[in-house]
Amino acid sequence: QLTGQAVTAMFKSCPSLTAVNLVQSSIESALLASASLRTLELTTSQKLTDGAVTQLLENCPNLSFLDVGHCCQLVEPIFAHPLLETILLSFCVNLREAAVEGLFQNCPSLRYVEIAVCMFDMTRFQRTCRPECTVVVNFDF
Repeated sequence: QLTGQAVTAMFKSCPSLTAVNLVQSSIESALLASASLRTLELTTSQKLTDGAVTQLLENCPNLSFLDVGHCCQLVEPIFAHPLLETILLSFCVNLREAAVEGLFQNCPSLRYVEIAVCMFDMTRFQRTCRPECTVVVNFDF
């Protein structure tokens, strides 16, 4: 298993990384920090904490794509990032509505958001987001 310490070391050793896939990792609170990182996939990282997500958004200034779908431990991370364009939050079943409200208030560059299968009225965000942002609240299977 990939440890948080190993992930932190990877980011320190490889400062030019632009995309990282840590899908199904067991990291909880690794320091994810990179000035060059634009794409980060953390889908199904079941131990990922609110603090780790908040911190990575603070420490990855050029991040434009973040996938934390199926990260069921997320409750109320602080989503604030000036350049984030795409975020996938589907199946984050413990995510609170207040966290998503913060996302729309504090991420001015958002263009695509998936929040399907969260436990609150997600359609509200479709109605109130900026016209240039697409919000997906369900999937047609």
